[in-house]
Amino acid sequence: MRLKYSTYAALVLFSVTMALLLCGCGGGGGASTPPGYTITGKIVKIVNNAEVGIEGVEVNLTSVGTTKVAAKVTASVSAVTATTKAGGVYSFTDVPAGDYTIGSVDLTYGFSPTPVSVSSAVSVANVTSIPAYLVYSIEGNIRSNNSLLPGVTVTVTGTSPAVTKYAITNAVGAYVITGLQSQSYTVTPTRAGYDFTDASITTVVTDTNKTGQDFTASLRTYVITGTIIDNAVVGVAIAGVKVSVSSTLSTVTDSTGSYSFNVVPGTYTISSTDQKYTFNPLNVPVVVTDAGKTVANIVAVPAFTITGTITRMDVVPSVAFTGVAVTLYKMTYNVYTINGLYGANNITRDSVATATATTNANGTYTLTAVPAGKYSIIPTLSGFVFNPDKIETISIALDGSLYKYDETVTGNHVTASSPLINTPIVGVPDSYTVTAEGLIIYNSGPFTITNNNVVEQNFSGSLPGGSTNH
Repeated sequence: MRLKYSTYAALVLFSVTMALLLCGCGGGGGASTPPGYTITGKIVKIVNNAEVGIEGVEVNLTSVGTTKVAAKVTASVSAVTATTKAGGVYSFTDVPAGDYTIGSVDLTYGFSPTPVSVSSAVSVANVTSIPAYLVYSIEGNIRSNNSLLPGVTVTVTGTSPAVTKYAITNAVGAYVITGLQSQSYTVTPTRAGYDFTDASITTVVTDTNKTGQDFTASLRTYVITGTIIDNAVVGVAIAGVKVSVSSTLSTVTDSTGSYSFNVVPGTYTISSTDQKYTFNPLNVPVVVTDAGKTVANIVAVPAFTITGTITRMDVVPSVAFTGVAVTLYKMTYNVYTINGLYGANNITRDSVATATATTNANGTYTLTAVPAGKYSIIPTLSGFVFNPDKIETISIALDGSLYKYDETVTGNHVTASSPLINTPIVGVPDSYTVTAEGLIIYNSGPFTITNNNVVEQNFSGSLPGGSTNH
């Protein structure tokens, strides 16, 4: 029993001894903490040729290259700050070996950036006193259309000493640039897509902050230009046509048929409107990015207004006929000649209406923006018949001349003995006219053409079997 106890005691003693030895050598090979170094110095001002330390200056320590600062203030960051104490003294502790720059982030005092290095050779780096100087700020606001404008880069440059600093206007359009010595500065605002009333201003900083260094910005605009030309007379421009690029921006063509718009970058549609014309193309898409645009010529095709009155004749006295649908269809035909006789056949009507209208309380209908061409006008209202039931064809020439062929009188075929142009030919029951195309047009009134290119075509309507006298 005595032997076993002695053996046990010896083992315990050996274990404790080894543990102490291991603790004494750092845990048997565990990683050791790298040494930290101290950087210290002071910020001074010169008074009567003597250095006077400045208390309360914010000093910044920034690593150079890939070295990271691990001072007591914070860890694993690229820069830390300290504030000078009495006598202008500052210090940074637990700084890893490496190269650094000491700079100012103070709003009252500035100084030239100073390099410093720490290593095992210099455990405490004492930096030579750094002379400081008073610094000031330049600040202002930037507005656009009476609203403060964020996102503008404002740059200040000085030459004595050489310095360039910048700031970006915040959400309320304000900027502040600090740390500026007394001297003259050029202040320049920039933002993509904007112009400024002053490209830059010069301001002199002396012994106070410079406030109110404001700018006014406007979105950069580009010019869209184009011309409206007359289809009837090649190359002749048309004045007074309304041209629009949006619901709120429009103009009229000048004496040369030209128009122009100043617009900001964006997508636009050029549209033209005039009671006497239709336009080809009717709408022109335009994309404005960073340059002006010239739009290809827009061709104006003379357009006319066809109007008339429909009267109800099966009541006494006759009254204006309200609510009648009036539809205009384009007509096509073939012109031919046989043994010196001119005629037209194969007259067809388009299936899609060119224009529609409904008679108002006065029985009047108006079909607007009708290009020159050949048309059929048909009035309809359920339960009623009209006299005539249609006018086919209305032919409006580019000069405003009007011709009319009524197929209900002679069928789908008319002839004349000579190719007269716009000259009435005696016939039964009324007269015919030969057009420039050789088409013989039957003329039955009433119709008129006014100086406003208005063609009047009247109808009468009644219940089936009712009176149609007028």
